[in-house]
Amino acid sequence: MAQRFLLPILLFTSGLCGISYEILYGRMLANIIGDQFIVSTAVLLTFMLGIGFGALHAHRLWRHLWLIEVIIGLYAVLLALNLPEIDKLLYTHISSIGTSALASISVAAVLLIVPAFSIGISLPVFAGYAHQLRPSREYFANSYSVYNFGAALIVIFIEFWLIRETGIKRAVFYMGALNTLVAICLLLFFRTLSNTVQPQIQSRASGFPRRVLIALAISSIGSAIFQLTAIRLSEMLFGPFRETFAYVLCIILLGIAVGSLLVSRFKIGFTGILVACIVALSWTLCSLPWVMHYFAQWHPVFVDAYWQLICLKFVCISLIALGPATCFGATIPAILNTLNRSMQSTGPGGTEATRSPGYLLFVSSLANASGFLLMCLVLHQRLDYGELLVLIVLLSGASLLVFGAHKVEPGPGHIRRIILVWSVTACLSGTVIGAFTLWNEELLYQGYRAFLSPDAMAERLGKHASSERYKGEQDVLSISRRNGDPFLFINGQISIRLESPKEKTVGAIASVFATDHRKAMVLGVGSGATAGSVALVFDQVRAVEISKIILDNLNRMEKYNFGLTGMDNVTLVHDDAIHAVKVADRDYSLILNTVTSPLFFSSAKLYTTDFLDNVRHHLAPGGLYMTWLDSRVGNTGADIMIETVTRSFEHCGLAQMSAVYLLLLCSDTPVVAHHPHVVEQQEQLARYFRQNSSIDPGGFAYQLLHTNAAALRNPRGAPLNTLDKPMLAFEMSRVIKRNIRQFQKRIVAALNVNNVRSAFTTFDWGLLQMIETLDKVTGPSIYNEIWKRHSNEFNTNYRQGLIAEQEGNCENALKFLEAAYAVDARHPQLNLRLGRCYEKLGAHKEALAAYIRERELHPEAYQIGLVIARTLIWLERYKSAIAELARAPATVRSGGYYYLLARALEGYGDKAQARNQYRTAQSLAGSLPAAARAALDLTGEFKGKEVKP
Repeated sequence: MAQRFLLPILLFTSGLCGISYEILYGRMLANIIGDQFIVSTAVLLTFMLGIGFGALHAHRLWRHLWLIEVIIGLYAVLLALNLPEIDKLLYTHISSIGTSALASISVAAVLLIVPAFSIGISLPVFAGYAHQLRPSREYFANSYSVYNFGAALIVIFIEFWLIRETGIKRAVFYMGALNTLVAICLLLFFRTLSNTVQPQIQSRASGFPRRVLIALAISSIGSAIFQLTAIRLSEMLFGPFRETFAYVLCIILLGIAVGSLLVSRFKIGFTGILVACIVALSWTLCSLPWVMHYFAQWHPVFVDAYWQLICLKFVCISLIALGPATCFGATIPAILNTLNRSMQSTGPGGTEATRSPGYLLFVSSLANASGFLLMCLVLHQRLDYGELLVLIVLLSGASLLVFGAHKVEPGPGHIRRIILVWSVTACLSGTVIGAFTLWNEELLYQGYRAFLSPDAMAERLGKHASSERYKGEQDVLSISRRNGDPFLFINGQISIRLESPKEKTVGAIASVFATDHRKAMVLGVGSGATAGSVALVFDQVRAVEISKIILDNLNRMEKYNFGLTGMDNVTLVHDDAIHAVKVADRDYSLILNTVTSPLFFSSAKLYTTDFLDNVRHHLAPGGLYMTWLDSRVGNTGADIMIETVTRSFEHCGLAQMSAVYLLLLCSDTPVVAHHPHVVEQQEQLARYFRQNSSIDPGGFAYQLLHTNAAALRNPRGAPLNTLDKPMLAFEMSRVIKRNIRQFQKRIVAALNVNNVRSAFTTFDWGLLQMIETLDKVTGPSIYNEIWKRHSNEFNTNYRQGLIAEQEGNCENALKFLEAAYAVDARHPQLNLRLGRCYEKLGAHKEALAAYIRERELHPEAYQIGLVIARTLIWLERYKSAIAELARAPATVRSGGYYYLLARALEGYGDKAQARNQYRTAQSLAGSLPAAARAALDLTGEFKGKEVKP
């Protein structure tokens, strides 16, 4: 009795552990291989192979199920612990990993085949144990259902809670612990059963009609194609997010569980399942516009509720995929049902059905694996998604015809065959008609944000005219047009308008702040606009792109990227960004990350401390790393990015592209605009900005907002973003409304001319010039308004200070000048005026400090040295005063100068020299009192620097 109660619990737990590794291994492999679609394919394919061969050999390990559970958990733990070493080994010896679909799938297969094979053994043996404890013809369907219900539930739990709370590695440890617990229970409570009884679970082909196996193989190939198609459809319609795989996997597993339950409950045969499958696929083809309208209608209702939004996405993806998934998932139990009804028991170990599940699972899994490969390497790049769904319908129909070619069920065969042929013909005809009348392929190329509300959907579809589509093994690229404006579409994400100057502005700003223009690496080519602008300035550019379909079609976008493919100084590299950085030289002047949001695809790894450490080590001394930060990351996401980047680099600056699109400039040396005029000096680039966008090419340096981004960290702290725990991607997945208002408030509070001026030491500049230029580059923004407010505040206070000083009211003048100093401490001659007011009020120490600050800003102005010397005399620092006066050139040596020198010598004790200097002062000024007045009237003012407010 205890065994009967405990076994379903252990089966359920084993199922949830086994499938949890699909999510966890997918996460770990994404950090190595990169591409999301390839990782999904590799994981599904390898697990199918492992399950198939595991089922084939399960009978050999009947007595050692406990050991299999230990191996499953232990392997996962060891892989997680040794992942950095595996990563290093692979990137050292397999250069094509991350870019070649076949190489990536092969590597994944090698890494995952052991746990996949072990998981494949576990289900048939558990099913055999269940049959021994409670004999039933539906034992496999029941076990299959329980196993997959557990698996479906754990997928959501792992993806949306456990990984986000614990990180990938600890989640693996927890699952490994559960496997160990299952193993202990098996060893304690089922040792007798495994040792004393061994049913005939050996998988054999004997007794199966060939047509049955062929029909199963055909439908399983269709199932595999459908699974990958469902993943891609979900990415394109609901966003290319990492959790999309979890949604689809959960639905596939739920379909298997529900399908097995329905077959067991209603005794459905294989023919009925295939007919239902064709109907379900027809629904998928015909219902897509309705489902997306439904999603757009309800999305605004749940927009502020994260978990409700997850449920809404799950329901909508289920409406598209659950029907076919249920039918495909029920094929093996349905075949067993059909055979159990049509065949007599054979052999002493039980019926043929009791021996058959393992072999059917083997055939189905191998066909699944073949379907995954066929889809990834051949079909995806040659067929539209509507055509793929029609192909799946045709495969289901072919499976039905093959299975029904001879009598396999009781009843009049002739009538059954006629009905079957007409049913298949009708279903196929209806499907094809539906595909060409109701299916809208263009719906997939609007970008997922088109479906966030009915208004957005109506507007996007109303503006949409056409799309030029190009498909590769892994990616979908489209140049989509709205009202004639071209946009780049990649796997569900629409990027910036191709004619927009923003991507080129990114390259321009990077060129201004780079220490030199020898070598640059651009990560993420996309339209090529950013790489093209960088290539016009730098001597050598290495542009890295993981998507081959983009590189193959880059020439189609040459009018938007300055003809990037034809530039001799550019090397286009098909590679994963992490691998490209790891194998790069360590002398790059600039590494520019333009890769898309960490929420999309597998991009999150490029925003981790692990990656940033690699980047830092491959920059030349003083080299610059630049990446982006915008409203998509949300307030907490911005905190995570700032925390992560500023912990990795000693110096980080912040520049603006707009109010919500910011750039992070990172280096091991202070951020400086080393080449403020480089863009206006590059003829082609300057002409583009002037003529196409009315942008001042000399104003890019002024986009700097702050030179110390570490000062903008959230004072309450923020987590670091790491490969093991990509908190940024997790947080971004929770962002419903785009905004970084809290971060913007900290930026606004920290905007200070005195801060950014330290980056502008290589050219003459002023706050007024900066204000005049800002709107011509980025357009109006909250930051520009703050700069203007600072400018107005400075002008008002400085003007009032001048007036008060001229009126002799130094106390009032100081009030205004100190307020102006708080805004712009380095304004020409401001410190000089402060010093004079302090001096007149007898605050000689403050006066001296102000004069010294002015001279530090303008060391060429020798006039300042005279007022410094006068202040030193007031402070009775006569020796320093004499040294200061000795530095003055002959051109400034007037009667006042010699009077000061005489006073300093007299105070120092050199009476004789003092008398000589008094005589010289008297001679030049006409009288000694006149010389004294001239000394007091020295202002220290110099020409050519002050900017009048």
